[in-house]
Amino acid sequence: MNWSIADFVVMGAVLAALVAGLVWLFVGRDRYRRGGIVVGAATPLLLLVVNGAVGIIGEPDDPANAMFLVVIGFAVAGAVAVRFRSAGLGRVALLCAALMVAVLLLAQFGREDAVPGIAYVLALPWLASALLLRRARSSEETAIRESP
Repeated sequence: MNWSIADFVVMGAVLAALVAGLVWLFVGRDRYRRGGIVVGAATPLLLLVVNGAVGIIGEPDDPANAMFLVVIGFAVAGAVAVRFRSAGLGRVALLCAALMVAVLLLAQFGREDAVPGIAYVLALPWLASALLLRRARSSEETAIRESP
């Protein structure tokens, strides 16, 4: 597959966002919350790049690949709905992992070619984000209980 200039620009933007996220991750107090947010923000970018470059299901122009935009839309809407709070973001990330698997299962219906099993690995960053945010929430609750 030949990459166009636009592919390189998108990949450069993703790498720049990743570097900025890592810098932000290591500057601050609550690393679990920041880590969960960085992983949760990088996952949709990774999903867009993989989907656009090689396609998760079949070729990049396969209409089934458009279903993954639902997961990204849900993540953005969910983050806004929970006001970017750790507990709510953790639940949104967990639901995104479940939605990702549901989309992959739905995409297999009526297809002669199977969805590659490696595609299910794309749900793992959502789970990692959920676990980090859960840990951040528990540390926030501990800090609240210990404060005078």
